[in-house]
Amino acid sequence: MRILAVDDDKNIRDLLPVLLEQAGYFGLTTEASAEDAMKLLESSERLFDCILVDINMPGINGIDLCAQIRQLHSYRHTPIMMLTAIREIEIIGRAFKAGATDYIIKPFDLAEIGAKLKIADELSRARHSAMLSSSSVGLLKPRNNVDSVGQYNQVFQDGTEGLIDYTALGNYARQMSAYDLSDTQVFSILIDQFKIVHATSSPTEALSILTRVAEATVSSLSSIDHMAAYAAHGAFVIVANSKDTVAIIELEADIQRRTDRLSINRATVGEAEIRISVGRPGRLNAAKNRRVKSSFERAIDRAEFRMKKKRL
Repeated sequence: MRILAVDDDKNIRDLLPVLLEQAGYFGLTTEASAEDAMKLLESSERLFDCILVDINMPGINGIDLCAQIRQLHSYRHTPIMMLTAIREIEIIGRAFKAGATDYIIKPFDLAEIGAKLKIADELSRARHSAMLSSSSVGLLKPRNNVDSVGQYNQVFQDGTEGLIDYTALGNYARQMSAYDLSDTQVFSILIDQFKIVHATSSPTEALSILTRVAEATVSSLSSIDHMAAYAAHGAFVIVANSKDTVAIIELEADIQRRTDRLSINRATVGEAEIRISVGRPGRLNAAKNRRVKSSFERAIDRAEFRMKKKRL
């Protein structure tokens, strides 16, 4: 795996190759500034598989660098990990909204770095394989297969502002475990009977429907401090920071109205209209990665329960 690290601190640039070699990763490239990193990324014939970025740097800071890297087509989905001693939740949120995949707190823990790089390596390999087998409209599988995590997600990130990667959402939630989560809610927004939507639509139609629902969702949530990601099977997961419980009935109706107003390539799927269900919010348990995953899965279950309840 080719890794680029960007940090203005020479001590860190000297330390990282040693730590990464101990974790089993060799051939690290380092740059001392965002400007030099961008020049390298734009000129290098070989792509990097993972990028490590310090936040506090003179000139262009790490969060702005992350956003700039995401503007490069070849690096739209490359894992980017922020390296920083900053623990403020606002900064963490800004980093993930700029396109960060994960967040590593200094001083470094060798086991943590090794584990996160392993995941980044797996993500990079999986996305490379998906790109090689993708259709002309993006990472879409044959129409008789229900989509899995990431299948449409990368296409969303190319054209839907306000969504982050599903893996990044889990990492963001995990970072929040160090804070009081009493005001943090997790819930899901679901396209009803998406298996039918997916099975009876062309890839272009399915993508259009998902994109319009995503745009309606992001617009409807604009007044709430939140992070949103597409999970799979027509479900979006939202992590919201709000003292007030999200009013799901009003939110559901608002997203439905916004979806109905947007132009969709196919207004109906079979004989059913595109309908939206919003599950009731639940508490986020971010103590461990598996508990974050469980919190997200329960949120989707609640949205599915809401969908079934409306059909009774």
